[in-house]
Amino acid sequence: MALEDAVVFSTLFSHLKSWNQVGSFVSAYQEIREARTKAVNTVDVSNAELVRMPPGPDRDRRNESMRRARREWDDDALQWEFEGVAALFAYEAQDAAEVGSSLALYLDMFLWVV
Repeated sequence: MALEDAVVFSTLFSHLKSWNQVGSFVSAYQEIREARTKAVNTVDVSNAELVRMPPGPDRDRRNESMRRARREWDDDALQWEFEGVAALFAYEAQDAAEVGSSLALYLDMFLWVV
């Protein structure tokens, strides 16, 4: 996440022409990163809960579900799982930052006109 943050900040601030733009760039950073950060955090917390289950019925159900998944491929579930992993790891911070910087520059120009 820190590396993605650095890429977004560097991409945004590479377009800096005036100190007056800093506020709009920081707002653009927030817009760009908030959803991604929440999504990664949700997956991280969910995975931590899944692997640290104490002995009991919930862990037994988890284990049985994992055993069954290996025996009985469910294409829809497998596709859903793969798409989730792909979305997590296929994220391109620089692409997101380029879109965000274009929006920030547009908003900055709009504010000068108004």
